[in-house]
Amino acid sequence: MSAINLQTSLRYLRAIIVARLKDAPPAELERSVNDTAWLDDGSPFQSIIHFPMPGAAEREAIWRKTMPPQISLADDVDWPAVAASHEVSGANILNICHHCALQVLANDGRALDSATLEAGIMREYVKEGRVV
Repeated sequence: MSAINLQTSLRYLRAIIVARLKDAPPAELERSVNDTAWLDDGSPFQSIIHFPMPGAAEREAIWRKTMPPQISLADDVDWPAVAASHEVSGANILNICHHCALQVLANDGRALDSATLEAGIMREYVKEGRVV
């Protein structure tokens, strides 16, 4: 899906959600997002809770806790270096770990190497529309 089609789809979904919420009884809705640009002044959302991006030490802990223990790691996977060089959210890390675990399992359970991990990170960057 191209970036333009994705933007159009997101605008369409937002319009549907906003239309349905306007008919709903008043309620305080919370949404956790890293990018709140899609909200406008007429938004029915009454509050936004900001979750700051984790720092390098926090990302390292998230990487270590999120990768399934059943997935063995190659010697070239260096969590401190990965955490320091890639500023991603906890949700991004979860997506990357899921993707990498599936890749390892699809390749007969070989160890996760840094090339597979980097490919997973780049895949997540592309999904978010980040320049790689």
